[in-house]
Amino acid sequence: MNKRQSFIPVLVFVLIASTMGLLLVRSLHASYAFGSFGTNDFIEFWSAFQLFVVNDNPYDPEKLNAIQVSLGRAQESPLLLWNPPWVLTLMTPLLNLGFAASAQVFIWMNLVLLGAGAALLWSASTERRPYSPKSIGAAFLFLPALTNIQIGQIAIVLFFCIAGFVWAAANRRDFLAGLFLVPLSIKVHMVFLLLTAIAWWIVRFRRFRVFGGGAVGFSALIAATVAVSPNALNNWLGGFESPPFYWKTAALSGALRSLLFELTGDAPAWPVVVLPIIALFAVCLWLLKRRPTIDWTMHAPPLIALSIMFSPYGWLFDQTLLVCVQVVLLAKAFEPEVSNHARREVVLLLAVDQMFLVLSLISGFAMHHHFFWHPVAMLWVWYRSSRVLGLDSSER
Repeated sequence: MNKRQSFIPVLVFVLIASTMGLLLVRSLHASYAFGSFGTNDFIEFWSAFQLFVVNDNPYDPEKLNAIQVSLGRAQESPLLLWNPPWVLTLMTPLLNLGFAASAQVFIWMNLVLLGAGAALLWSASTERRPYSPKSIGAAFLFLPALTNIQIGQIAIVLFFCIAGFVWAAANRRDFLAGLFLVPLSIKVHMVFLLLTAIAWWIVRFRRFRVFGGGAVGFSALIAATVAVSPNALNNWLGGFESPPFYWKTAALSGALRSLLFELTGDAPAWPVVVLPIIALFAVCLWLLKRRPTIDWTMHAPPLIALSIMFSPYGWLFDQTLLVCVQVVLLAKAFEPEVSNHARREVVLLLAVDQMFLVLSLISGFAMHHHFFWHPVAMLWVWYRSSRVLGLDSSER
């Protein structure tokens, strides 16, 4: 059975499971509205789109608040959109629906993309057992991804694009790989070290069609955004005149600022800038000095973990991208030549990580910004599992 034929049962499984999940959501919420499963953060995209599509300012707090209050979100301040306006262009077919229908379709879409992304990543990671149903389990048993679906965020879309890039690059479909990179521009800060390595790889190995695909896709996206809302880019940039440094975030910079606040009574902004710069410098130095032979199934997961760890800001749902670590490790662990002892240790490490996350959340003592430790833990799991599985690290 070739890869294309073996992929069909997985797609059928994902569609059936996703449809069942959507029906479950509908059955739990007969009168689906804001406050239902999948709506908490999704309201920021839908309300901003209502302004964007009529060339109004999708970053205006007062106008956003009026829309969100009309949908049932009764809080003093609105949930603001901080992503660039082209996220609304990408989501246009979805956001053109009414709020309830749009949110429910988004849940279904997230479920499909989560399963499809896991299948693509598993396929790129192993030639012997492509598109294993275990890849679906690896993705759906990852708590940050489920949190992303619960609140209606877009990290699963970014995970799918990373998986698509890795799969396309492994199959030398470079233009397509570049297209997959375009949506990552929505949250560059969550993948900035990965994108740095990709830029180096393009130049070092002359994979310029990847750049071509990314340039064409991004140019088309910006052109479409400006065509719909000519002022949207300026409105977005204007929002950064007052950066939200009051955020408590699940990144090392957020943890350091919280610690400094406890010690001194002040939460300086410098960690938000300094820590990412240090990480960027270190990765550039590694690339220039080591000149590694890149295998994206082996290099993308730790670079994603480092990007999230050193990002200026982020929350638990952004850590959905770490599902790359879990899927790739399980794909490697279930290779036929891997011993049962090694396989069990890798599965146990990943299971303990997820159990600790679950216990932290249900305890009631941990908020989203308390999970700054999780990318560090996943990075350790990655390197420990790599040693257990005997993966080649001579180039890393």
